[in-house]
Amino acid sequence: MRHSLLLLLLLMVLPLSAGDIPAKVGKAHLATVSVLTYKDGVLKSSGTGVYMGSNGNMLSSYSLFVGCDSAVAVDAKGVVRRVLRVVGVNELYDCIKVRTASDKKITYLQPSDATIAPADNLYILPYREDPEIVAVADVAAYGGYPYYTLSLPMQERFLSAPLVDAKGGVVALMQPADPYDKANSYALSSAFVDALGIAPMEFSSSKINAIGIECALPDNPSDALTTLHLLKLSYGNRYFVALEDYMAAYPKSYEGYMLKAEKSAVYDKDRLAAERLWKKAVSLSKKPDDVYYNKATALLYLMNEAVEDSLAYTRLAYDALGCYDKAYTISEEPLYMQGKAELLYSLGEYDKAFSCYVALYRTNMASFETFIGAASCKEKEGDYTTAIAQMDSVVELMGASYRAQAAFLKGNLHLKAGNYRKAVLEYNIFEECNNGSLDAYFYYMRAGVEIQAKMYKQAIDDYDKALALSPDNLRYLLDKGRLYYRVKYVDEALAVFEKMISINTELPDAYYLAALCHIHKDEKEQALLLLQQAKEYGHPLAEDKLKELE
Repeated sequence: MRHSLLLLLLLMVLPLSAGDIPAKVGKAHLATVSVLTYKDGVLKSSGTGVYMGSNGNMLSSYSLFVGCDSAVAVDAKGVVRRVLRVVGVNELYDCIKVRTASDKKITYLQPSDATIAPADNLYILPYREDPEIVAVADVAAYGGYPYYTLSLPMQERFLSAPLVDAKGGVVALMQPADPYDKANSYALSSAFVDALGIAPMEFSSSKINAIGIECALPDNPSDALTTLHLLKLSYGNRYFVALEDYMAAYPKSYEGYMLKAEKSAVYDKDRLAAERLWKKAVSLSKKPDDVYYNKATALLYLMNEAVEDSLAYTRLAYDALGCYDKAYTISEEPLYMQGKAELLYSLGEYDKAFSCYVALYRTNMASFETFIGAASCKEKEGDYTTAIAQMDSVVELMGASYRAQAAFLKGNLHLKAGNYRKAVLEYNIFEECNNGSLDAYFYYMRAGVEIQAKMYKQAIDDYDKALALSPDNLRYLLDKGRLYYRVKYVDEALAVFEKMISINTELPDAYYLAALCHIHKDEKEQALLLLQQAKEYGHPLAEDKLKELE
């Protein structure tokens, strides 16, 4: 009797529960899908999602996709659609928007136009389960979107399930359970999730890299192009996929053809395909000079790869020069002239390169390196006078802040030209500009130039400055001692060589030169002892000098 009564009660409850579900809610239920994610072909996890709009966009849980490399959505009719792109993510609120293959058979939902208030009833649509009626306990706000507290304990099967109104319009997406609130559950506005996108700078973020599915480009054309250029920096598969997506989305954009041409030439090594693409880019562009510059840059890369093949290298170089010339004919951008200058220099056409560098002097591309480039051209030709004049032009055209650097380089040029005293004067200016706060090597180097200029007193002073900064430097001591010996300051030279021996007892040069000092002082016995030690440590002249003295 008890069993019969229980069965009767159940039969009475079920029709009542089904009758509480509006027809539009039941139909909306077909938009809920099962989401299956995979890693290396093995099922990783499963969850719920919902189609929003007719373009295959689906909203679901971000954590469901972390660590996967592929995913599918299975609708209520069992139709399987592959997830093609990640459109947007929010790690904090565990939500994601992805795009699957789209077709006319997709059942999708539209956003609710109702204003939801506390005490209103909404409906949770789990995948292939009856809808659940739930009362709204509270409505807060997050980033301008509603955030709902629901009078229902959260269950795992509800995660990412859509929350709809009586008309079947999507209100929100169910959120993960709050470990501190077992009595209620929460839902984030579906409009917030549907508005998700990936900003250009986010494409390399950890939250995106945690998912192995490629990302959709931003809808804004400018942001899409910016994203493409940022991805190009890594030049990997993500960039190649994005490039194809960009070309499909913007088939009349010359940038897509230009970048595809560069990839074909540099990465695919298909120069014929690249030429066709560059030609197409030129025909579409209002700035064809940009295309020619891009082509020149790609050819320079190929030149570096062909450096062992002189014929291929030269052919590529002159093709690139032709591109710079075409670009500059269209638009006299200094950037194109600079590229041409650097390329001519690498080809050894120094006179032509010099003319290009000089043409840049009064442009916004003028830099210290521009003047160095011009000076280097003339230095290569042996025209040191004109090379030095370029360093004067630096100060004249770019200001006194470059005086120190110009003076140092002028000194180097005078040194190469054999103008030793002029070189020293320029190094003096460099020291003055730096308030004397230079390293030991500068003073050691200038001392060497002063010796060539027969400015021995100044050289001794510079050796002293160098040794004050680096007291035990054996190279500095050796050269200072040699200079002392050369100018007949024998006692001073001997003191230097003895200091060297005290620092390192196995220096054949120090023993040999100290012996020469003793010979000069007619101190044969000391000289013989030192020469014997020099011989033991391998000095090549010590044995012959010993025979002379004996």
